[in-house]
Amino acid sequence: MTKAVFETAGLQDVLKKVKSIAPSRGQAFDKAAGIVIRLDPAMAGYAILEATNLELYYREWLPLLETDTTRDVAWRVASKIADVIATLPIGSGKTVTLDDGVKGDGRTLTVKSGRMKNNWQLLPIEYYPEWDTFEPEGLTPVDNFGSRLSMVEWAADSNEAAIPANGVNFDGEFATATDTYKLARVPLKIDAGWVAERSVTVPSKLLASLVKQTGTVSVGATDNQLLVMPDPSVQIRTTLYGVAYPTAGVERIVANEYDGYLEAPKGAFLDLFTRAMVVLDRDRFPMIDLFIGKGSVAVYALDEEESDLGDMLDVPGFAAHPRINYLFTPRFLIEAIDKCPGDRIQIRYDTTNPLRIMRISDGGSYNCWVVPRRGRPKPSDPEES
Repeated sequence: MTKAVFETAGLQDVLKKVKSIAPSRGQAFDKAAGIVIRLDPAMAGYAILEATNLELYYREWLPLLETDTTRDVAWRVASKIADVIATLPIGSGKTVTLDDGVKGDGRTLTVKSGRMKNNWQLLPIEYYPEWDTFEPEGLTPVDNFGSRLSMVEWAADSNEAAIPANGVNFDGEFATATDTYKLARVPLKIDAGWVAERSVTVPSKLLASLVKQTGTVSVGATDNQLLVMPDPSVQIRTTLYGVAYPTAGVERIVANEYDGYLEAPKGAFLDLFTRAMVVLDRDRFPMIDLFIGKGSVAVYALDEEESDLGDMLDVPGFAAHPRINYLFTPRFLIEAIDKCPGDRIQIRYDTTNPLRIMRISDGGSYNCWVVPRRGRPKPSDPEES
């Protein structure tokens, strides 16, 4: 019987991360369900928590308050254990004790905290995927890796099967994500041979949530994996896609020039679209009319039940041309604006073609492009809505 004692808040934090990676369905669930907690007498004072979905492999070293192990121990347990431990009170002196034992025909892991006691049947560890730790000395420090990743990953395709469109591409100079309806790109300098020889594309959603958004992150690569160390206690491996990224198409979009330009406070734009989304919150495929012209930006939202909302923002000194009416998926615009750093945004657009892609930026390093929709008949002017 082996015991391990953790500070509650620290265990909650790490379990939340490993649970987000542990698969809940499909082939990955069959092979890698649950999370693994390892105790190693050679790593005095630390436990290792692991999870994988077979694309991303996560390992974190967590300080122990106490353990009595004299041998290597590996507990594989259902990831729902994180939900139980997440409900426990935190604060000074609050701890969680894990210990193993035998109950009936199998091994169990018992969770104790205060007067709470919770038993879990341990899963077989023998066939759980294994992966090696890597040496930090071989990695390249990259400034702002986490923040730049979070600025573009929203534009990647949410479909796990949409490879490589569901990933973020790194070419040594830029981080780029696109699903062909929206594109986000920011400078990200990676001065390393492995990215100079080839651009690399990685699954983006989980990686962005696991990498800190400030400071320097250590990054490297093997032939088929990106290696990431957000800090000395965390190691992440994630798949490198073998499918070429649509670089030529990205460059064509980036080269677009526009005759329309305006800028305004970021918060005012977000308020404009967010209010309209209240009307559209139950629509399966919400669309929003965006009017630019006559010194203003206006929106019109009409839901499936014929409820509507019109709103307008003046942009003095800009958009003096006749109004042009675009149709957009509002979530794309909200995400594009929300990820823009700073407190002002710039929009470049075509004053004569409402189907041409629109560019949103901060006037500096952040740029994204959003494709308008084709669709329903629209009001000719916001005053008529």
